[in-house]
Amino acid sequence: MPTNLRSGLSTKDTKSKGTLLALNIDLLRNIIFFFFLLRWTRKAALKLKGRGVIGTTVDTYTSIRRVLYGFFLRAPGVRTSVQRQVTEAITKLEGKLISKGPGVSRYLTLPKEGWTNQQVRAELIKLSEMEHTRWEDGLVSGAVYHGGNELVKLQAEAFGRFSVANPIHPDVFPGVRKMEAEIVAMVLAMFNAPPGGAGVTTSGGTESILMACLSARQKAYAERGVTEPEMILPETAHTAFRKAGSYFNIKIHLVACPSPTYRVHTPSVSRLINSNTILLVGSAPNFPHGIIDDISALSRIALRRHLPLHVDCCLGSFIVPFLSRAGFESEPFDFRLKGVTSISCDTHKY
Repeated sequence: MPTNLRSGLSTKDTKSKGTLLALNIDLLRNIIFFFFLLRWTRKAALKLKGRGVIGTTVDTYTSIRRVLYGFFLRAPGVRTSVQRQVTEAITKLEGKLISKGPGVSRYLTLPKEGWTNQQVRAELIKLSEMEHTRWEDGLVSGAVYHGGNELVKLQAEAFGRFSVANPIHPDVFPGVRKMEAEIVAMVLAMFNAPPGGAGVTTSGGTESILMACLSARQKAYAERGVTEPEMILPETAHTAFRKAGSYFNIKIHLVACPSPTYRVHTPSVSRLINSNTILLVGSAPNFPHGIIDDISALSRIALRRHLPLHVDCCLGSFIVPFLSRAGFESEPFDFRLKGVTSISCDTHKY
């Protein structure tokens, strides 16, 4: 084949490859754009379904206003004023929370020589006698749930006996394992758990709620492949649910609790459910008003949509189960309702 002919064919082949590469890039770009558009169209559709046109408009307006207000706070002059006010607020908090003045010592480094037992006891007495709100006289609502001096003495004795125990090692501390197992069994019976029900002790109500949300997220991922989890809760629910959303990257949908009942609006809960929903939440009772949500209605929704339902009983855990037995009006809220899958409870808040 003549040299000039071979050169012409080579040029045509190069142009053909270049054209094919450009077409492939365009196709890939179009595919990416299509999936991007599909993703955000789906999000918009779910938003409209869950919140409605008015709710979506209000949410959009709120988000835009929040962003614009953030820019406003960063503007020259405004930022300086805001920072000054924040500094003043922090200074006031420090003045209220950090004790200062004569007789107040601050220990910021380890002592050169270890303290004697007498020194430790003297410092503990001084700390316990610092000026504080007189909760002992009943001047604090919440924060302290006191069972009387005799119970305090018994608690101190129990803590003393097991102060070095480590529940991670039940073979070394079998008594701790036995106590936990029996406590869990008692609480399961108190909340009418079905055969095979299980539980665990945690550091408090917040951790119990965190664990419930984490288990729901993992369950949804393992069973349904959910990678963008969402949970639906009343606006009166414990703030730990918001913390769980932040910790575990779970989107939060807050549902109004309108007057006069101040219970969660269950039709709104039902409308907000979508393929990413991993958990429904109800309170028995809630913190702001001490009102029990309509757990029966939430249970029916959870059963119909095949979703877990968590009931937060961290306030009043050991009173609410006995209301009907004590002659007070009550309604089912625990494992007697088939849709309830987990409960958080707390001994120190009754």
